[in-house]
Amino acid sequence: MELGMCMASLLDRDWEPALELTRSLGILKVEAMGGGHTPRRHYDPLALADSAQARQAFVGSAADHGIEVVALGCYGNVLDPDASGRRAAREDLAATLRAAAELGIHTVTSNAGCPA
Repeated sequence: MELGMCMASLLDRDWEPALELTRSLGILKVEAMGGGHTPRRHYDPLALADSAQARQAFVGSAADHGIEVVALGCYGNVLDPDASGRRAAREDLAATLRAAAELGIHTVTSNAGCPA
């Protein structure tokens, strides 16, 4: 059996320490989180979408820990009544979708609504 996890519970840590803890738990598949109202601690959607080097560093660091990024999570309010908030959330989601496509990651998770 393969176990995976959403990395939201580890947003108090930078990407490398989060990977180290994940690996120590025996988890080999992850949903990385970044963008929208989620802190960009694990990835920045705009940087991943725009830079092959950033994408390689991101998945390469996971691979160095024996972990595969199987999903990207970008949780922003794409229905925000505030135009600037809505635009930012949509830009982050669009960038996440582009980055996922470039990385060959077939799952992007998101939601519509307000942060907690």
